[in-house]
Amino acid sequence: MARDVISTCPSAPSELSITRLQCRGCGTPSRATSTSSLWRLSREQLALLESFLRARGNAKELERELKVSLPNGPARIEALVKALG
Repeated sequence: MARDVISTCPSAPSELSITRLQCRGCGTPSRATSTSSLWRLSREQLALLESFLRARGNAKELERELKVSLPNGPARIEALVKALG
């Protein structure tokens, strides 16, 4: 079952980092040394990324799936790229 991961601290306006991982099967802990930038994306940004991949980067197909006009599609993609760093 997929779960959302929070990316900002609930106490301060700072970004959280993943420092420990644990196996669900045996409980073995592991220190995280690096993570993907994907975990920082909002739910909406992840949905956009999934739509982009389903459309295989085709702008017209992406517009059709997102039900947005051509000027809005690339702007959303640009914001997604910026969020990824």
